[in-house]
Amino acid sequence: MNNNLSKGNDFEMLVYEILYHTIPHSLEFYYGGSDRGRDIMVQYNIHGQSKQVIVECKNYDSAVSQKDIVSSINWAVANRPDLYYLWVSSHLTPSAKDYIDKIATQYNLCVLYEEKESITKYKNALKSGDDSVFALLKAKIEYSIHKNSEIFKNLEYDSKILLSSHYMLDRSKERKELKNKSIFNYYITGASGLGKTQLAKVTAKFYYEKGYKIFWHRIISENENQYQTRCFLESLGMFFKANFNDCYLNDYLENHGNYITNQLINILTSIINIYNPIFFIDDIHKCRLDNDTYLELLYHLIQNDNCRCYFLGWFNIFDISKVKIRSKIEYVEITPLEDKYIKQIAKHSNAKISDELLDIIVQKSQGFPALAEVMPKSEDLIYVNNIEQTFERLLDYLSETEKELLIALVISRIPLPKKIIYNNYYEASKQLERRRIAKSEGETLALHDRFKDIIKKSFSLKNAKAFLIIEECSSQEPILIIDLLYAYLSYGMHDQIHEKLNQYFDYLIKQGFDVMLFEFIKKAEENESFGQMDFIIKKMVLVERRADYDLLGMYLDITEMKVNSQSEYFYLREYLKYRYLYFKCMFDKIFNMFWNNFEDIQAYPLKIYLQILFIIGRTYYIQGDLKTATEIYYFIYNMAFSNSLSDLCIKALHRICIIEEKLGMYKSAQKSLEQLLKSKYFVSAKRQAFAHFRMAKCYNGLGNTALAHEENNKSIEIKESLNAQRGLVFSYKLRAQIYMNEDQYDEAIIWAEKSFALAKELGLDKEIIATGLVLSKVYLIQKQPDKATDIIKKCIYPAKTYTLVHRLKVLKKLCMEYGLTLLYNSISSAYESAALKLSEEQTDYKRNLEPIVFSRINKNRLDRFFSEGESLSQELLLLL
Repeated sequence: MNNNLSKGNDFEMLVYEILYHTIPHSLEFYYGGSDRGRDIMVQYNIHGQSKQVIVECKNYDSAVSQKDIVSSINWAVANRPDLYYLWVSSHLTPSAKDYIDKIATQYNLCVLYEEKESITKYKNALKSGDDSVFALLKAKIEYSIHKNSEIFKNLEYDSKILLSSHYMLDRSKERKELKNKSIFNYYITGASGLGKTQLAKVTAKFYYEKGYKIFWHRIISENENQYQTRCFLESLGMFFKANFNDCYLNDYLENHGNYITNQLINILTSIINIYNPIFFIDDIHKCRLDNDTYLELLYHLIQNDNCRCYFLGWFNIFDISKVKIRSKIEYVEITPLEDKYIKQIAKHSNAKISDELLDIIVQKSQGFPALAEVMPKSEDLIYVNNIEQTFERLLDYLSETEKELLIALVISRIPLPKKIIYNNYYEASKQLERRRIAKSEGETLALHDRFKDIIKKSFSLKNAKAFLIIEECSSQEPILIIDLLYAYLSYGMHDQIHEKLNQYFDYLIKQGFDVMLFEFIKKAEENESFGQMDFIIKKMVLVERRADYDLLGMYLDITEMKVNSQSEYFYLREYLKYRYLYFKCMFDKIFNMFWNNFEDIQAYPLKIYLQILFIIGRTYYIQGDLKTATEIYYFIYNMAFSNSLSDLCIKALHRICIIEEKLGMYKSAQKSLEQLLKSKYFVSAKRQAFAHFRMAKCYNGLGNTALAHEENNKSIEIKESLNAQRGLVFSYKLRAQIYMNEDQYDEAIIWAEKSFALAKELGLDKEIIATGLVLSKVYLIQKQPDKATDIIKKCIYPAKTYTLVHRLKVLKKLCMEYGLTLLYNSISSAYESAALKLSEEQTDYKRNLEPIVFSRINKNRLDRFFSEGESLSQELLLLL
């Protein structure tokens, strides 16, 4: 055996043993390539994510110079492991260390190195069994990975585009045109595979080398407005943080969510004007005309003359009727390449190719550079009749693992993360790259859209192992579950559709994919009759989430006679029916249905039972019985806590906060709501808007009108971005109340009238009463009794009908305070009638549910809550 080789292997085994003692998730040797020999691949699980470390060992007697590590560092730049870890048996020269620091900074690469002194320390720890040394080593590795990935994970230009090839194409005319200093917005159009992205890369590199900061973003999902907007804004926030150490946008998104508001537009405009970055937005055609939120954001970018933008897409997506927009964009159409450039690209892929074959490639590729890249890899592929046949033949050359990975890349709408596919498909991914089929984009492996379309037509995508790749990658990218479902649908795999839909339904909802789920279910219904009830029930959940109660009512009618009490869908449908009745103000029906079926309901699955109890508690609350509502919420909390249902614990806590605010316990409610916001309970836009609204009510109750306006404005901005009209009714009403607290009655009237008018327009009887109370009060303060009387008359009947005892009590007090005697007598009669009816409803509660409630809650604790105002929400938060 060669002595140097033996020494090298001994050193590698030493490093291997040291790393073994850091307790990684996996540890193995593999061959890094023809110029790098044997490396060590290590994986660690950090915060639930798999992180890949590539370790290279250099056993040198003398110092390791820059020249000795250049090829290794270049490999790391191209392949982007989470950490590139260099172990040298001697030491690195100063110039080598400077080179590592320079490359790591320039390419956002995470690099660590160990030299003789530290390795000796680890070696001694092996002998002495000192595990604390290895614990510190692992902490050092994890810290380095976390620090690097947190900052740069979303920088597409730095981590993907900058690292990829910028060769190819002369296109001197277009390149010159794209650098015209007098034009700020370009739209590069042309068919897929013509080289739009490559041309833009050349332009981006030109600006990058001149010191400009490049924001590159590729739209990866079609027809999903909210997802596109979120990806864009989160990437942009990370871009400003990494390049300019400016966290303003990042912090705003963290606190307010990814919703297009006037405040967000103003922040973006301000930051762009300060730093003047250059925007490149690729695959812009995936943002369609109905994606109004994302388009609105792009229109603001276009109108900013301090922002240079390049849009790349197959076709124009902007509304040509918008003259101001049209006049600000220069369109550049990309046409097929001339023969000489196609030959250059083909030679770049295969330097040994003959002139005869180059002529055939020119003919077959039809001027498309993407095709000219693929065809030269195997000469016999060139002789088939068309590109579809070329791919069919090419696929015959692939190994089974290469086919599996290729199919996964075709199915997925986004590039796949290398850190996951490298676990089992490292060699397959490298082979696909060598064949020019797949391309490395930083930490991901991607497939050109044109290749996807061709392969879909010419190759079966039904492959269980490919589907497994997609599912494994979905742990990092949840949107891939949607792609997997569509793949199952394509091949009529009914059982798999329902299995995965049931497995991931709640998870995908929490991730914000409501729209995508609804569209998939509609498509699935069109293509299969199996499991129709499952689809309908899931659509009911989704339409209820978007507050489309008319459509929910239609689905309830459709399923009335089709779901029997033994079905798994029965319980969920029952809960949805209670929610429907509540938001349609059918409170009598809620109580009748609940008490008539009380014994059966107690036997429902616990989570459904508690969810129905929430509706009962809310009904008592809205009718003015805060004590009964609190008892029910406290009971739900205890039951949920005992059964580890943390989401229902927090939901109950939230409802208790609302009651605390209503009882005037403003500081307690405000503090608890603030903690719930930080805990990310209010993850959806709707919930965040509601939390800010309640915080504003607390601040208004405390007399801090400045903070009340601030929180309410946050709520209004989110609601306006979501077009949540019902929510705006409440926020406009609160704005009027805050102005009343500031004695600004002219402003108060404006917002009270706006709130009342919107409630009437939407036909929301309950909200008409709530807004009417505020409007009539401000009219009376402003000495307009006739207007106030007219409003109050409109509130009496529905308040009595819905048994809204609290509202009638406030109306009664208002009329007495301002001497509206006739109205006072009418309201008193309605109040007595409603109070009697509520008393009867309380009797049902005391007879049936109260004994169960008091068996699980601390009655003395609840008495202190009502008699002494002792915070309940804060105590329950501590338990969690």
